[in-house]
Amino acid sequence: MHVMIDAREAGPQPSGLARYTFNLLRGLARYGHGRRFTVLTNHPELLPELHGRDDFLLLSPGVRIVDPREQWIVPALVARYKPDIFHSPSMVAPRFLPRPVKRILTLHDTIPLSCPEGFRTYQRLAWKLYYAASIKPVAQVSDRILTVSEWSKRDITRQLDIPEERIAVVYNWLEEHFGPVSDAEVDAVRAKYGLPERFVFALGSHYRYKNPDGLIRAFAAIAPLHPDVKLVLKIGRPKRLHGLVRSLGLQDRVQYQGFVPDHELPAFYRAASCFAFP
Repeated sequence: MHVMIDAREAGPQPSGLARYTFNLLRGLARYGHGRRFTVLTNHPELLPELHGRDDFLLLSPGVRIVDPREQWIVPALVARYKPDIFHSPSMVAPRFLPRPVKRILTLHDTIPLSCPEGFRTYQRLAWKLYYAASIKPVAQVSDRILTVSEWSKRDITRQLDIPEERIAVVYNWLEEHFGPVSDAEVDAVRAKYGLPERFVFALGSHYRYKNPDGLIRAFAAIAPLHPDVKLVLKIGRPKRLHGLVRSLGLQDRVQYQGFVPDHELPAFYRAASCFAFP
C-alpha cells in the first residue's frame, strides 16, 4: 500500500496540528511496516528520522498550506506518484483529487461553527465562509474522516452533514518524553522559571474559544481562599488578558510564562499543584 501524507502543516512554528502531524509520521516510521509513504513537506530538515529510508519519500511541493496554488499542485503530485491513499492531517486539502485515490481527512473539531461565541463577529463570518467554501466540500468527498473524540464526531456529523459511519475516532496519544520525572528535575525547572511553591498551571492559547477568560475569573473566585496559590499561564500572546487580570485585582497572583521547551514540560506539570484545561 502506498500512502501520500500532506505534512505541510508541520513547520518550524509550533502548533497543535504541526505536533499531531510530526507524531503521526514518527508513529508510521515505527509501526507502518510493509507500506510505502510519500510525504509532502516544505521542511524536510525537521524530519531527520525519515531521511535515507526506502519506505519514505520526502517531496517539497513548494507551496504553503492554504495557498490557492495547492488546488492544482497537490493533485498533480497525486497523479504523478499514484498513491492508494491521500491523507491530510490538517483539515485542509485540495477539493479535487484524481481517482481512484482514496482520501482521508483528519478534522479535530468544528469549534468555529459549534462555539461561535468564542469569536468576534468578523471572525465568525470568516470561519463560516471558510468552512462552507473549503472544509465542508472536502469533508463530504472524503472516504474517511478521522477525529479525536466522540464529541467531535457528533459535531462533525451535525455541522458538516457527514454520516457517522464515515467518521472514525482515533484518540491522541502521549509523546514519548511525557513520563515520570525526578525531584531534581522538578527543582531545576522551578528554579529556572521562578515558579511558586503552589500554583495552578494552564497551557494553551489566548483565543476566546480556549476560555482563558473563564479560567481567570474562576481563579479570582477561589483566590481569597488560597492566598499562597498563584495562576501560571503559558499562553501565547497574553496581552489581551492583562486588562481582565487588572480589573480583578490579580496582578500579583498571575504569572505569565514564556516559552518552555517540550522536554521541560513534564517537570513543569509535576511542579504544579493543579493543571487547568478550561
